[in-house]
Amino acid sequence: MYLRFAAPIETGKPARVNRDTWVAGIKEKTQESLENAMAELLDIRVTDPYRELNPLAWRSATRPVA
Repeated sequence: MYLRFAAPIETGKPARVNRDTWVAGIKEKTQESLENAMAELLDIRVTDPYRELNPLAWRSATRPVA
């Protein structure tokens, strides 16, 4: 599982902006932000040497065997 916290999206409605235009702009910014975050996570996954590892084996994979 890969997680990413993206930059906050400003959702305040500016003065003199039509509500429908404002809502459409927020939707567009949100979609763009999510798509960029997903693309970055997919790039990370491609190079992750542990991507096929069973979660139950994570602990032993990250610690040297004594």
